[in-house]
Amino acid sequence: LSRNMNVKQMIDIMAKGQTVYSQFTVPEGYTVEQIAAMLEEKGLAQRERFLTLAKTYAPFDQTTSRPEVKYRAEGFLFPDTYRVNKGAGEEEIMQMMAQEFSQIFTPELQEKTRASGLSTHDVIVLASLIEREVQLAKERPLVARVFLNRIKIGMPLQSCATIQYILGYPKEELTIADTQLPSPYNTYLHQGMPPGPVANPGLSSIQAALNPAEGDWLYFVVDGKTG
Repeated sequence: LSRNMNVKQMIDIMAKGQTVYSQFTVPEGYTVEQIAAMLEEKGLAQRERFLTLAKTYAPFDQTTSRPEVKYRAEGFLFPDTYRVNKGAGEEEIMQMMAQEFSQIFTPELQEKTRASGLSTHDVIVLASLIEREVQLAKERPLVARVFLNRIKIGMPLQSCATIQYILGYPKEELTIADTQLPSPYNTYLHQGMPPGPVANPGLSSIQAALNPAEGDWLYFVVDGKTG
């Protein structure tokens, strides 16, 4: 509302429920910490408040998650473009993003999850690794198969994405010392999945986790090419 409006214009706006809103976009593969920093930069949330909520906020079935999980909301805040009313708080924003995840993770995908033998939590952990490791969509099912094959034979996943998650920033070239960092998320030191997702994956990575390619590969090479 403004002083330049007449009474009829004001009534029309109130009748239609029009409000002042802000818009923000969360890219695929953003972590909770990246989301929190972006929201604070846009003046939509306090970073520390958002991160505190993310530690305990469990919006979906996470019965198989482990106590070492850094942020329980990680992986379940769907990357998309959102509109929020002016003055919306951290919890409202988080709930909105989690609700979008629930809409995207359809009954069909839930049934596919049950058929895979993986829990919902494990599917999202795997999808987050795929999201952070792969640039080309066509390679996602291949990388999914590599990780699943390694799990099957008890081979460490050795995912660079988990080391970058521990570091808290994307590092282009990891050192041997980086791969020895003490953390339950370090898949060079520990077998199996990390305790929780290392990012919030998009739909393509979730679908790849549930539809891995067929093959007996145990390795893949990321060469930075996008063509």
